[in-house]
Amino acid sequence: MTQQNNSKLQKLIKDYKICFSTDVGKRIISDLEKRCHEFVTTHDKQSATESAFLEGQRSVLIFIKNMINIGEHIRIRICSSSHHNTIGIKLIRV
Repeated sequence: MTQQNNSKLQKLIKDYKICFSTDVGKRIISDLEKRCHEFVTTHDKQSATESAFLEGQRSVLIFIKNMINIGEHIRIRICSSSHHNTIGIKLIRV
């Protein structure tokens, strides 16, 4: 990974931590936990499409929470990605 990409990634991680460490950010996370099915199943036996939609919501919330916790019990694996000029990352629980 280039130094420029590493710098962008570190800034992005810091931005997530700043945004969601405020009282407002914590209230938003709490609301998203309920709305995005963090602690309940997203499986809908009548509709694979609905299951995929609900799991997509849940995965965004989990990604945000993992970005906030990087360095505590989450590590980063850099993935090559040129899609939309973004840094591809995979978060790994340790």
